[in-house]
Amino acid sequence: MKRKLLVLTLFIFILFSFGCNLKNSAKISDVVVETQMPEIKPIPKKSHKWYYFTYDGFKQVSVPQKAPQVLLKPWTESIRISSGITIGTESFLTVNKLGLLDCEPQNENQAKLAINSEFFANLTVDNMMSLDGIPVFHVYKNPEFNSMETKSNHPFLVQFHPDSSVFMPLLFTEDLDYSSGIEVSDVIYNDSEWTITLKSADNSKKEFEYLSFSSYESLINTEPNKRKNVITTTEISEGEYRSKLLPKNFNQAPERVKSLMTRLPQNFEYFIEVAEPNLGIKSSYIKKSINKSEEATLMEAQVLLNDTFSLAIFTDGTSFFEGSVQDKYVVNNGKTVAFRLPKLPMGFSYGTIAVEKNILYVAWEEKLFYEVGRTGFLTVDLEQVLY
Repeated sequence: MKRKLLVLTLFIFILFSFGCNLKNSAKISDVVVETQMPEIKPIPKKSHKWYYFTYDGFKQVSVPQKAPQVLLKPWTESIRISSGITIGTESFLTVNKLGLLDCEPQNENQAKLAINSEFFANLTVDNMMSLDGIPVFHVYKNPEFNSMETKSNHPFLVQFHPDSSVFMPLLFTEDLDYSSGIEVSDVIYNDSEWTITLKSADNSKKEFEYLSFSSYESLINTEPNKRKNVITTTEISEGEYRSKLLPKNFNQAPERVKSLMTRLPQNFEYFIEVAEPNLGIKSSYIKKSINKSEEATLMEAQVLLNDTFSLAIFTDGTSFFEGSVQDKYVVNNGKTVAFRLPKLPMGFSYGTIAVEKNILYVAWEEKLFYEVGRTGFLTVDLEQVLY
């Protein structure tokens, strides 16, 4: 979500409407009806399960609105799924303020939650990436919403080792020759290059710096006290940083993504975030008419490109699938299959997605502007839906 808020400064009328303009939000399923496209079937009732987050884990619930009420909090301080990544055949989801979900099915297709207070309780957990096959995620403190004291030398990158469920620091600002009082408020990772925003604050003003860095040896395999020696840094301008955030035109999207969207009317407009296997950091694309009214709402979708399938899920649950789940044949002769996740109540929406074997995980949350209430995830057995 933080990445969207950063892009918001450049495309405010696009991204503000995703989470906030709920009353005027166009539903993609309505477009399907209006254009007389083939009916999008709802998923079978027995194919899915709902879960909500508690202060120390998650529990099953019949529907999201039956989850216990919680106080609205700024999204940086809420227990919510904040990012996801697929590495090989394994998928992981970070749960802000709580821990990390290892999506490998356990106990009747239930994910395993690794809880960690050191890096989660007083910090905000942001996007994930993969380094040498290991999940790595960004953490930071948002002083606007979080006045709790934290260690001044907390890392800004943390690694997670699935086999042992152990969290370990990866990089500190000191490794980049900056003091421990500097906060890394944003991290962009693209292949082997990192781009970060460094924020210092005093009593009167905040100052930002922008930095790119890379390592000529594996950060994961380098001893902690030697990582500083394998890193090279370059200062960049604010303009260079912003250019890395701008969504690309949909015409530049991967062909697999374009194929997924062929079922939609040509004039349908949207913003999508695309995650490819093993990378974690998402690429964003926008399909929008120059003459689009700022009052109109663009739909948002999460897209996952797996080795054997492509999957897109819009915030209202409308979904498109091409390919095959693990160890199964290709669905519909390779043509796009559409299905619809259960309809959420007003004020709720779907978010980050992940797939482990044949189980789809979809984050859901209740939100009002920048605040978040109840949150959780939906699991869907894709074999029951597609075969």
